[in-house]
Amino acid sequence: MKLLLKPMLIGMLLLVLLYSCKTVRISEKGSFSATKYNISEDSAEMIDYAQKDRDVWLGIANKILDSAQMTIIESDSIKVTRKYIKINDTVILEYFNYTPNQIQRNAVFCIGNESRHTSYVEYLIKLAINTNSEIVAWNYRGFGYSTSKPTFEGQFADNQNMLNKLFVSNVNETIMLGYSLGTIFATEMAANNTFDKLVLLAPVSDAPELLKHYKRAYLSGLLVFARPFIKLKADAKLLAISNTENIKKYHNKLLIMHSKDDKTIPYKMGKILYENAGTEQKQFIKLKKGGHGAAMLPENWEKVLDWINEK
Repeated sequence: MKLLLKPMLIGMLLLVLLYSCKTVRISEKGSFSATKYNISEDSAEMIDYAQKDRDVWLGIANKILDSAQMTIIESDSIKVTRKYIKINDTVILEYFNYTPNQIQRNAVFCIGNESRHTSYVEYLIKLAINTNSEIVAWNYRGFGYSTSKPTFEGQFADNQNMLNKLFVSNVNETIMLGYSLGTIFATEMAANNTFDKLVLLAPVSDAPELLKHYKRAYLSGLLVFARPFIKLKADAKLLAISNTENIKKYHNKLLIMHSKDDKTIPYKMGKILYENAGTEQKQFIKLKKGGHGAAMLPENWEKVLDWINEK
């Protein structure tokens, strides 16, 4: 036992010496992982699909991969189109419209980080048809065929610009939805514009809390002994990002859905947002399993649609 313990203690001491007083700088750029389209990854995501369904969705993904294709789907129940909008001389954003044959609601969907729009098509079609919602969803700078590099300041400005140009509502309800990183943008837009319902899926509370989580996650096992010796230093702009503060300014209907086993953005963050929400018209749905993408599981996505359809 002593022979085994000695190397372990030596290893711990080496870790402490290695990380002693080390400062890790976290930049704003690290918050975005701009993702281009990749049919191989789309195919891997559909590995469990029946061959017939797999062929259908991969066919749609291939249309999206062709940047010149403007009409992605056109059927009796829905039309899905892709367009581009010029923000300024260096920024062109790619966006998608989901238009069902009956429209009672307008909705905006904010995608997560490391996302390809091809991953969301199936869910947004169901959302559009089952809730009679015309949906607009855009790719952030550097994502898909959108140009330039993403920053929070730039994206907040882009979002408002897109709302001003695209979101003209003359229907019964307006819905804002956000997933993961997209919950930061969804909350900010809903708080500063008039939206009847806000849906946050696996949401972020604020940047400082997320940094603490990543420190705990990456310095685990033997590395846990190095935690007291590691200091995280982030850009001031990054530290200022706070969903917790923005949610206080939103006063209409709110749904938050988060899974207990989410390793990417901890369940605790969803609870923080729920407790700080400025509205009494709020619901929190706790999921037990499914990880970070739990909200997209069929039975959970149905819960989102049911909530939206409630009067």
